[in-house]
Amino acid sequence: MMDEPGTAIDLLLAIFVLSGLIISGISIPMILMRIKPNPFYGFRTPKTLGDIKIWYKANAYSGRLFFAFGIVFATTAIILRFLPVIGSSVLYYSIACTTVSVAGLIFALVSSFRFLKSL
Repeated sequence: MMDEPGTAIDLLLAIFVLSGLIISGISIPMILMRIKPNPFYGFRTPKTLGDIKIWYKANAYSGRLFFAFGIVFATTAIILRFLPVIGSSVLYYSIACTTVSVAGLIFALVSSFRFLKSL
């Protein structure tokens, strides 16, 4: 598994960084409160869809978390790529980035639901 072709790891690097940047990018309209309640995009729960003020507050909060997650994920993917053991193995690199991704998404979702509960 060690010393696998760099092109596969570099492709994964590009995918992970791009994924993080896309998550950050699509969260900006939520932060700016530009997304009206809808069935497709945003932090959609019965509570947020039932009250426009809660919708905008919850989506702005959730958007900030997901923006930060996207930046942290992209940055972490770059850092992990250059760590000697992790960055030289497609398997280790994939596992490390996936772990960071899942942990970050869970954190953002749990935090968003806690915030929503406080509204």
